[in-house]
Amino acid sequence: MVASALLAVPARTFAADEKLACVAAADAAQQQRSAGKLLQARASLQICARDVCPGLVRSDCTRWLSEVEGSVPTLVLRAQDRRGQDLIDVKVWLDGTPIADKIDGFPIDVDPGQHVLSCEHAGSKKLRQEIVIRTGDRNRTISLVLEDLEPILPVVIPPQERSGLAQIRPAVWVFAGIAVAAAGTGTYFGVRALSDRNALERECAPNCDPSRLDPIKTKINIADISFGVAILSAGVATYFLLAPSKPRTTTLPAREVLVTPLFGGAAASWTERF
Repeated sequence: MVASALLAVPARTFAADEKLACVAAADAAQQQRSAGKLLQARASLQICARDVCPGLVRSDCTRWLSEVEGSVPTLVLRAQDRRGQDLIDVKVWLDGTPIADKIDGFPIDVDPGQHVLSCEHAGSKKLRQEIVIRTGDRNRTISLVLEDLEPILPVVIPPQERSGLAQIRPAVWVFAGIAVAAAGTGTYFGVRALSDRNALERECAPNCDPSRLDPIKTKINIADISFGVAILSAGVATYFLLAPSKPRTTTLPAREVLVTPLFGGAAASWTERF
């Protein structure tokens, strides 16, 4: 008799805990349903609709469960490429939560409201698509159109362009370099001459010693010569760039270029053999 009493106590405790769980689940289901979280509400209602729950709670939860079941929207996903070919191995996320590892055509239960679908497929660009699901929207087909990844192609220079670059005469580079160097020299001495003249005018103009003007005149002469060499070299480089090349008829070099550096510039000479 004592043993039977001891066994009855845990049984009554378990039954009381179950009743409390049923009531808590029923309350939670109402809040979840009002918030539009139908999937959570369905799970809560399945708890309070069990036979172990009090009759009144079980009756309400069974009725609410039927209503929620009819309100839960379902999606049917379809993925295609730009050519209209169906894609199967597509991973899909709903609001960041994975819902499918592949497209199998079966309906997927979701909550109503605004959602973001994102998916990935090998060889395709990632897709992000916003959708709005209505309550009771059953078996709604969502089409996901994925674009192919664009292959990264190497930059290829056409053969005719490569041959054109390769056939630029060495004289073009030589005289172009001389033109740049001479222009830089002329600019340097021209700026120095202008700076020295301005300083001299501030110090002693108009009664400056003529000997102090000689260095300025020298710099001006160097600048003039350098700019002249730059213009001449640029012209020669342009000539060699535009003039058609002629086939060689002798074993001697077709052209010879001689560059002689000078103070403040350079002198160049060339020989054309016909």
